[in-house]
Amino acid sequence: DKFIESSRTAQLGSAAKYDSAYYALRNIENLFNESTVDGIGATLSAVFEAWNDVAQTPSNLAARQALISTSQTLASFIQSTDDTLAAMQEELETLIRDEVNTANTLCAEIAELNRQIDMHTVAGSNNANTLMDERDAKARELAEIIDIQIHDNGAGDYYITTGAGHLLVQEDIAYSLTIQGQTVENNLTPSSPYKSSGGSGTMGFSGTDTKEYTV
Repeated sequence: DKFIESSRTAQLGSAAKYDSAYYALRNIENLFNESTVDGIGATLSAVFEAWNDVAQTPSNLAARQALISTSQTLASFIQSTDDTLAAMQEELETLIRDEVNTANTLCAEIAELNRQIDMHTVAGSNNANTLMDERDAKARELAEIIDIQIHDNGAGDYYITTGAGHLLVQEDIAYSLTIQGQTVENNLTPSSPYKSSGGSGTMGFSGTDTKEYTV
C-alpha cells in the first residue's frame, strides 16, 4: 500500500534524525559531565578561590604558587576540551560526508530502478513487482539518512523530494547532494564609498534570511 509505505518512510526519517542528534549531544554531555571528576567548572572555582587568597595575602608565596598551579590546570582542561570538541566535529563531518555519498548512490540506484520498472511494466499484464520492492527498500535506506517525501504515481512515475521539497529523484533522473561549508562574502571593496568615507552612513536590513551577516 502506497500510503503505508510513505508513512513508514517518513517515520524512519524522523527516527534517524533524532538518533543522530542523540548520538552527538550525548558525547558532548559526557565531555562536560563533572559529576564524578573535576572538570572546567570545579577548576574555575578553584582559580577564583586562589585569586581571593592572593588578594587577602598578596605576599604569601604559597598562595601565589597555588594560583599559578590552578590557572595552569584550568588552561590545560580548556585546551583538552577544545581538542576533544574539534575531534568530535571532525568525526561528525566525516560521517556527514559518508552519508551524503551513500544518499547520492541510493538516489542514482532508485532512478535506475525507475527506468527498469518503466521498461518492464505492461499495463494489464505485467508489473515489475520485484523491482518495485527493491526500490521501496532503497527508499527506506535513503529515509534513514535524510528526511524525504515519496510521490508514487505508478510504475516509473516516481519522485523523491527532501522534506523541504527539493528534488532528489525525478523518474529516471537523480540529483546529487553536496556539502557546502560556511562562506564569507565581502561586499565592501577597498574603493567602496561607504568604507572610504570615514565610517559615515547607516546600514539597515528588514525581512528574514538564513545567512549570517557580519559588518
